[in-house]
Amino acid sequence: MPSVVVMSSGGLKSAVAAAVSAAAEGIYLLVDHGAPSAARGWAALERLCRGTGGWRCVRWTVGPAPSREAGRAGVGGSESGGLRPETDLGAVSGSRGLIPAMLGLGVHLATKIGADRVITGISQVADEGALGAPFGSGRPDRRREFVHAWQCMIETALPRGTAVRIEAPLIDLRAAEIVRLGLRRKIAFQNTWSCEQGGESPCQKCESCRVRAAAFREAAAADPLAARPAVARA
Repeated sequence: MPSVVVMSSGGLKSAVAAAVSAAAEGIYLLVDHGAPSAARGWAALERLCRGTGGWRCVRWTVGPAPSREAGRAGVGGSESGGLRPETDLGAVSGSRGLIPAMLGLGVHLATKIGADRVITGISQVADEGALGAPFGSGRPDRRREFVHAWQCMIETALPRGTAVRIEAPLIDLRAAEIVRLGLRRKIAFQNTWSCEQGGESPCQKCESCRVRAAAFREAAAADPLAARPAVARA
């Protein structure tokens, strides 16, 4: 029985986090909120799972955001904050502000399958360090305080006797340290996808691509995706 749920977008951090979880069986959960990279991330995650015995991947698709009309009718949303029916969650701001909701889905899945851990590959220093930004300038939903707050909420919300831990094993690791750890664990980085776009190859321009490139450069390692311009679809 899977003992862990690993939150993933198909990227390298979740692959490394899963490897250090010491779990023989687990589930990767990709929450598809309409981001341009969702299909590429899912294809990469499927390839990663095929090469990892005892692990499987689940894709949870989140539908369009509530419309302005639904808000007026009192069915979700609000008149002031509603979005156009054709606007999906990912098109608004990537995953910003959605991490709590994604973790909530991870906890829900964990309780359904009897897993006692939900693992996230977030790091409070990885992106800032790779981009040369000062500590504290990054996203608050990647901070240790955020993980602690979520754990407190889960312990309050779940029924007595149901225990699920949120773990962030990479929380204090810089991007290059995560790459080095993955190399030591023999992670198939060619089966990961970090780019925020959905092209045939990484754009090398978005923030995620720049963080990944800087991480491999600092780790003195070759990124297999950079060495192979096009990644075959699964």
